[in-house]
Amino acid sequence: MTVDTHRIGAREHISRYGEIMGVPTHLAHDQAGLREAIAAEKDAQLVLIDTAGRSDPAALQAQAHLLKAAPEAEQHLVLSAATGGRELRAVVRRFKSRGVARIIFTKLDEADGPAGVLSVASELTCPVSCVTDGQKVPDDVHPATSSLLIDLVMGKGD
Repeated sequence: MTVDTHRIGAREHISRYGEIMGVPTHLAHDQAGLREAIAAEKDAQLVLIDTAGRSDPAALQAQAHLLKAAPEAEQHLVLSAATGGRELRAVVRRFKSRGVARIIFTKLDEADGPAGVLSVASELTCPVSCVTDGQKVPDDVHPATSSLLIDLVMGKGD
């Protein structure tokens, strides 16, 4: 489901992913809509909630308020490995106090030096749950194992 009502095409984007994976999708505009969407999928093993990905203070506050409708949600911060180190550190600073439980690194295939993302992960002191290295969902989504992360650091797997 998505609560991203800001980005143009966000609903269509999530709907397409749902089609590819054969799962239902929902759009929630507010807390009541999010609670309703979660209730509609109460028997699901996993419910993913996509947010707008904006990190300005007002947007972060609005997002935190909205996510109170999902108090048991485990927050995963999604970061592009193709983003520069300085920008990644700025995002981490903004989200550090927001209850992030895990990190997901995307676009490893587009990053010149993907090992740098791990130094950013250490600033949050939370585990990396998975990484992505291509456009094929779900085939290019991989669990973040110790050996995969070591290969990133060592520059293997290119």
